[in-house]
Amino acid sequence: MLEMLFSKVCRDPVEWIQQNLQFPPEVSPMRPGAVDLSRQPWMRQILEDVLNPGVEHIHLVMGTQTGKTTTCMLAAALLHEFDPLPIFWALPSSSLADRHARARMFPFWQANPVLSAGVVNVKDQLRVSAMNTGPLTIYFVGAREPSALAHTAAAYVFADEEAKYEHVKKAEAHPSLLLEKRMGAFPRHLMVHASTPNEESNIFWQGYLQSDQNHFFVPCPHCGYMQRLEFSRDSVVWDHPDSGVTPEIVRATARYICAACSQAIRDEDKPAMLAAGEWRAENDGAPTYRRGYRINTLYSTTVSFGECAEKFFIASRSNAAPAMLQDFRNNYEALPFVHYSIKVGDEQVSTLLGTYLRGQLPAQYHYIIVCYDPGQLQTHWVATAIGRGGEMWVIDWGTILALETRPEQGVAGVSEHFGTLSWGGRRPAFGYVDSGDWTEVVYRECERTAGILTPTKGAAAAGSWNRTELKNYPLLDLVTYSDFKVKLELYLRMIARHEMGPLHLPADATPDLIAGLSGQVLERKPSGRQEWKAVPGDHFGDCIKLARVSWWVNRTDFEP
Repeated sequence: MLEMLFSKVCRDPVEWIQQNLQFPPEVSPMRPGAVDLSRQPWMRQILEDVLNPGVEHIHLVMGTQTGKTTTCMLAAALLHEFDPLPIFWALPSSSLADRHARARMFPFWQANPVLSAGVVNVKDQLRVSAMNTGPLTIYFVGAREPSALAHTAAAYVFADEEAKYEHVKKAEAHPSLLLEKRMGAFPRHLMVHASTPNEESNIFWQGYLQSDQNHFFVPCPHCGYMQRLEFSRDSVVWDHPDSGVTPEIVRATARYICAACSQAIRDEDKPAMLAAGEWRAENDGAPTYRRGYRINTLYSTTVSFGECAEKFFIASRSNAAPAMLQDFRNNYEALPFVHYSIKVGDEQVSTLLGTYLRGQLPAQYHYIIVCYDPGQLQTHWVATAIGRGGEMWVIDWGTILALETRPEQGVAGVSEHFGTLSWGGRRPAFGYVDSGDWTEVVYRECERTAGILTPTKGAAAAGSWNRTELKNYPLLDLVTYSDFKVKLELYLRMIARHEMGPLHLPADATPDLIAGLSGQVLERKPSGRQEWKAVPGDHFGDCIKLARVSWWVNRTDFEP
């Protein structure tokens, strides 16, 4: 029934655009003429969503040279042709909005007969630039002055550069929310949020996080593996000659490394990869009316891998590194910039590698503990030897499939697994199990060992740790601890700064163990408060974190 809201039916938006629209030189000096989207195939699904009556919000998180403004202009043309209703085009200020109207939108409309049949020149109306096209009016407004349109409504809103909107009048709602209210009078309405991001707390990025979060997957030209192109020190590499690395060398030798086969992907591979690409949603819990698309500059056919790498290389070595790195992350990676007090990467974790091998015990230690982190598909575990002053040696690690022991079904869970462990004839003294999820199952498993396994839970309470009795499980105590403080001690003081008794990893530590301790970021919020960022896949790190808690709880039993 919603399809009946449209005045016309568009079978293929991209086909209509390429057959009917062109860009004049003043709008697209690099590629004037008939619109050709073959180099930007990611636009197809976005433009189809524009005409989907079930979609009310489209969030476009787009890096430089990926066609953000082009996408929005083509979307406005589609709406003009197939469902002509009033449009608001908002930019951070009225001067920017007016400039966009006169320099881009009006020349684009004039150059296309299918759009310009009834066009009236851009004029000032109620302190707002307005373009009357005949079927509809496009109002160009500054986000700082939404009250200028207090008595005007629109079916469509283009919130252009939304991340830069200033919330000046705190007594009113955010400009984005005020603009959204202007659509209430129309049954069919759509708001397109388009910008490069800036910070995680910004309303633009938070809106994208509420969407279905589509990313564009492309096949490797060598092995066919479908992957997202993301900038990192592992994905984009360049030569390191003995004479030293220069920006010129970075630009000339940079290439993208496939995550599956480790073969080099070159710029000339991009067109075929993009043509075979597809959007994949990564937030299944999002409402169907809210779509989100994120694409970074690595996908651009007008910006090479080398140009991206050179930009990063120069930024990371500049005296103004924080500002330049934020620019790179926002505009090239299309990601928000995080202000952090500490960031633990693979290179810092790798410095913990010792000379002993997996399964070997240190000459002197107080006790061995095994800690478990239950997950939905598998449970991770790490065995750690704790020595004088809280010195820690990771001696073994792995995963088990079952959390709960079910003897009648022949299933061995955590309690059975714990009973099988030994190294050189030495058994673990006790174990800790995270009980934040599957709480009752964890309690039952710990009870099977008569309390040798202890349930634990992170908390935000004052102090470092506490131990309480569980009334329904008389053999058990629950150890609660400050997750913030134990991470501060483990990742900041032990790993990053080496201020405390050291943490040792075996020389043959596997990549998954190193990855489990990597990626931790202590963010600094605008309020000054610090928070540890949630890191996916840090299960082995969580196990080692519990081993550190065990030293807090038990150290007085071993040392004065």
